[in-house]
Amino acid sequence: LRGLPDVRRGRMTLNLRRLSTSAYDAASVLDAITGLTLSSKALAMAERAGRLILSGDFDGGMKRFEGDMTLTTDAGVATFTASRQPVKGTEKPMADVNAHADLRHIRLGHILGSKALGDATASADFVGRSVEGHLSGDLAAHIHNVEFKECRYEDIDVKGSVVDKSFTGHITDSGEPLDIDISGQVNLNGAEPQYDFAVDLKSADLHAMNINKRDSVSVLSLRADIYAVGRNIDDMNGRVDMIIDGG
Repeated sequence: LRGLPDVRRGRMTLNLRRLSTSAYDAASVLDAITGLTLSSKALAMAERAGRLILSGDFDGGMKRFEGDMTLTTDAGVATFTASRQPVKGTEKPMADVNAHADLRHIRLGHILGSKALGDATASADFVGRSVEGHLSGDLAAHIHNVEFKECRYEDIDVKGSVVDKSFTGHITDSGEPLDIDISGQVNLNGAEPQYDFAVDLKSADLHAMNINKRDSVSVLSLRADIYAVGRNIDDMNGRVDMIIDGG
């Protein structure tokens, strides 16, 4: 560990075999080292995950680093790898950023405090570049399975581009009981979040999805264009244009 107390110029080489901790203690260490404070909502989610066991390697500092981490909790296992490498010979400060994540058997509903959500397994890759502190790149994620209202969904693909806090791309599930394609943008860069996307719901078996349990044959299809601005459903403004074909 070199360069302290100036964290931005510091360098650390870490081989962590096993660290068992709690959400509160982990948040305290994060605040002490980086100055980042977890929100009360994020801290509550971490606490619901239960015991935290960390292992991994890290080499580098704020400007250049390579690292991998495995987080084992009572609510599932997550592995992460990430790297940041400065690009030489450029006028502006620039760095290549790569990251990969695997989430296995995550008790998503338990962590988020939702009775409707069940377990989830997913993976994601990000390849991008940071220019003067602004991050952009390509995101590709695959949700292997996720449970909602005791219905299992499989092979959901998410692909698109990220610019700081905005995402533009597609979410596709072409299996059963849901066949849907969502394309558009979620932009959190401004003062108010903006949502602008199109939904092509080719088929939704509402009975199999445990939404309409009274009718054994209940299939819905629709197309919709949605634009909204706001932080939550109560203060949201926008428009919805929809064509429904259901049975």
